[in-house]
Amino acid sequence: AVKVGGSLSGTTFKITANNSKTYSITNGKKATYTIKYNANGGIGTIPESFSVDYDSDFTTEGAIFTRDSYVLSEWNTSAGGDGTAIALNSSVRNLSTTNEATVTLYAQWK
Repeated sequence: AVKVGGSLSGTTFKITANNSKTYSITNGKKATYTIKYNANGGIGTIPESFSVDYDSDFTTEGAIFTRDSYVLSEWNTSAGGDGTAIALNSSVRNLSTTNEATVTLYAQWK
């Protein structure tokens, strides 16, 4: 059996097999993923999810949620804060390498 792994870069998906051969597939369309926000215990209007092209920047939201006695300090890809930390209002690229994935950014409170 041949085991394969892969990576995505722009419109090219590279497949690497355990037989040391690499194959590239180009589909002419950039991969996309979806971003959505989660208040994670806070309140406020949650922005609609949106699509991002792989290898394209997007800017994260600022302090869009509130929570009594807390300050929104950053976003994180994990509700518990042990994922990728991302500053408010920052430019971000490639949070996912999986086409059509959904990445949730959770509010982190201090």
